[in-house]
Amino acid sequence: MTDSIDALWNRYRRTGHSRERTQLLDRYIGLVHHGAHRLARRIPREVEIDELIGAGTLGLVQALEGYDPGCGIAFGAFATPRIRSAMLDELRKREATPPSAGRVDGAPDGDPGDVPGGNEAPAGLGEAFDHLAERDRLVLSLGYLEGLDPHQIGEVLHVSGSRVSQIRARALRRLRERVAGAEGEAA
Repeated sequence: MTDSIDALWNRYRRTGHSRERTQLLDRYIGLVHHGAHRLARRIPREVEIDELIGAGTLGLVQALEGYDPGCGIAFGAFATPRIRSAMLDELRKREATPPSAGRVDGAPDGDPGDVPGGNEAPAGLGEAFDHLAERDRLVLSLGYLEGLDPHQIGEVLHVSGSRVSQIRARALRRLRERVAGAEGEAA
């Protein structure tokens, strides 16, 4: 972050004034537009881009409220999964969810990756994902949903690409174990 952004975050955290919040929203609204346009390419045309932007803006506001500038994660990396999640929640409400949105890996169609279940999300995946550590969720979200490679994720998290690969492998292992445990209990 630059000094002016750091100062703005500090003022916002200290005072909570709507003026600082508006400035931060203006600074990061591009994340919403980028995410909306990216998602719009994969959903039915009857869904208006403005609806995605509205839902994404709510996600951005929630991210602003929940972000700690001292956490060591860039705000964009923190906010992007929340913005996308808010958009997908809106689509689910409309029952117009894109086919890949409910998939376990979020990878492009035809590339199920190395996650259990192939193209279909196994039962309990969402709950298993929610139980992962924040950093694990962030690595998986940035990699699978946003399409960043390990090196790019490493830049966001200030770690090496190989460390990102380790975190990803651990997170996927934990997901598999938790999902397998949930499936075993259901049987």
